[in-house]
Amino acid sequence: MSEVAWSLEALKKSLSGNTNDIERDEMSVTAVDPSAHVALGVGFGGSVVFVAAQSGEISEFSSERVSLSGDKVFSTDNLSLERAFRLEFPWSEEIEIDCIYALVAGLRQLAIQNSGYIPIDRLKNYLLGSVSSFDINVELGLFGELSVILAATNTALASSLWHSKAFGTYDFSSSKGHIEVKTTLTARRRHWFSYGQLSKMVNDRLTVVSLSTTLVPDGSTCSDLAEQVMDSLDESHQKAFAEKLSEYPINKMGRTFDLGGARSSLKGFGGKQLSASGVLPPKAVDGKFLLDFDLFQSIPGKKMGELLPFGLHISK
Repeated sequence: MSEVAWSLEALKKSLSGNTNDIERDEMSVTAVDPSAHVALGVGFGGSVVFVAAQSGEISEFSSERVSLSGDKVFSTDNLSLERAFRLEFPWSEEIEIDCIYALVAGLRQLAIQNSGYIPIDRLKNYLLGSVSSFDINVELGLFGELSVILAATNTALASSLWHSKAFGTYDFSSSKGHIEVKTTLTARRRHWFSYGQLSKMVNDRLTVVSLSTTLVPDGSTCSDLAEQVMDSLDESHQKAFAEKLSEYPINKMGRTFDLGGARSSLKGFGGKQLSASGVLPPKAVDGKFLLDFDLFQSIPGKKMGELLPFGLHISK
């Protein structure tokens, strides 16, 4: 099965089809990856279903957001599993489909890395953290900002220019320039901006840093990143950083993101081209706007190290 089949768009298309004939415990297959021994599809009531090879015993559980069952038989033309586990995700809003896809994409990658098997001992903790009731958008945003601090050529400077939770139009600000960090769980770089951010871009020396990541069982939490930042700072900077960090309920943030993937995806975009993109209505005073960053020119990698107000180390 090609990589194209494992896309968010393909999943949404399947979910928008007629699912009334799917009975309980049945599955309409959307995509199969024989090399990873995994499959994705639609189940009873239009739920998203993920199936993978089972290599050990499973403690089944069920919640409002996800259920896990084991010892299933799965068979299609190009994949046959005598013993498999099944994850089923009910959903009610389209944004939840994005989150579910990020979850199963991470599980698929783990299966690929482990020759078609997902370590069962990691799975339950992964799920419990991933389906946390805490707002994923806040958690994802903090993960992206901390990732940028860790990628900075001067970690202490980056941490000192980082805004507190309730302050600032942009995530990092100084008299030399501003940086706004946008992080997504999808491969395509589509980011939301407030009217205030876009309207100020004409006059601000602004760079938008875009990152893409996924939820993975063996990834990094926001707490992990915060500890790495703290370890790189001296005592005076540690105190200031801890005060800003205290505005976030970081102990409630248990989701694990792919830090390596986020670092390799990092790109910078000059603010002027965004403000000139023609998205602002002439008489608008407020609103939110979704920009497709695949339509803009990114800053060359060699120039990212000189980015103001602090440079960034990138992997390419």
